[in-house]
Amino acid sequence: MGMKILFATDGSDHSLLAETLLRRFPGVKGAELRVATVTPTPSVFGGLFQPASGSAYLQDSAELWASLRDRSRAIAETACDRLEEDGFHPTPLLMDGDPGRELLSLVNADGIDLVVMGSRGENALAAVILGSVAR
Repeated sequence: MGMKILFATDGSDHSLLAETLLRRFPGVKGAELRVATVTPTPSVFGGLFQPASGSAYLQDSAELWASLRDRSRAIAETACDRLEEDGFHPTPLLMDGDPGRELLSLVNADGIDLVVMGSRGENALAAVILGSVAR
């Protein structure tokens, strides 16, 4: 049974660096590789969306979420294309919800051996205020 790798990406510069490191990591090209993106659902945004006028709010939220999901799909597919060029056989995985929670759930449920993801490397105060999926 081969190694299972999860590459979690959001398309940021930090994710691209993590992808580059993955491509150079020795002995992993034959591994089962999943390239995951997580689209935050409107409930994850919390108080960011306040209903202005009933159905217009719902329509705007649905359109925003669909746009974010399309972006996530494009990020995963583009990363898969680059990894395929380097000899990997990645599978894109699109998830919805809280990124940290969804990725940890996947790692635990599927017996992932290695997780590769970028980190902003923020200072302690910024980490407390902004949070960090990688952390």
